[in-house]
Amino acid sequence: MPSEHHLWEMLQFLDGLFPSGTFAHSFGLETIVQEGWVSGEDCWMEYLREVLEDSWAWTDALAATQVWRGHDNALVEEVAFIDGVLSASRASQESREGSLLTGRRILQEAAALLDSRELQAYRNLTRVYKELGNAAVIIALLGRVRGWGERATLTGYAYFSLSGMVQALVRLIPLGQSAGQRMLHHLRPVAFTALQAVQNTTLDDLCNHMPMWEIAGMRHQGLYSRLFRS
Repeated sequence: MPSEHHLWEMLQFLDGLFPSGTFAHSFGLETIVQEGWVSGEDCWMEYLREVLEDSWAWTDALAATQVWRGHDNALVEEVAFIDGVLSASRASQESREGSLLTGRRILQEAAALLDSRELQAYRNLTRVYKELGNAAVIIALLGRVRGWGERATLTGYAYFSLSGMVQALVRLIPLGQSAGQRMLHHLRPVAFTALQAVQNTTLDDLCNHMPMWEIAGMRHQGLYSRLFRS
């Protein structure tokens, strides 16, 4: 269990008020709302369940888990490799850029606030290599070097990811605030199961099994009007 100081720090970086830029990205949800692919609270619940189980678990969650498997004496190099593979796995430019923009913003703030040689070294790498800086990898790296604990960090990242999607849906007006809270409540065990499913995997297992998620991102730039960047 993380100490109260570690818990406070983790909550600060994963809070919706933290300037990560997540609020600017719907990751394809705006496309789905405008084009009417999904409608109704029950259907949205099922859609987000599939996102967690078939897309998020086997890409972002798997990559975040692998960060905790690296060796301390080569951590930055191994994390960079995981980060690059995750970027390469994203079929759409929108999902790739959205994740990188969010992760790099978190890393920028973390490097400024925290005294960490590893975080500063990784920020320097992201300035050189444009494919580095995915949010999943940055949050996992933060948790590891700051001692948040693997289980706490991955659980926090799961909430960060799901709440970001739910908040986007609330802002897009297909859901009310109460419906959003019901989703977060009922999808909690799904997120835990998704994290457990990738515990004994390797980076070779990283794959998005839900092409609809990427297609929605690709179609976003052609929408008549847009509230989000992706």
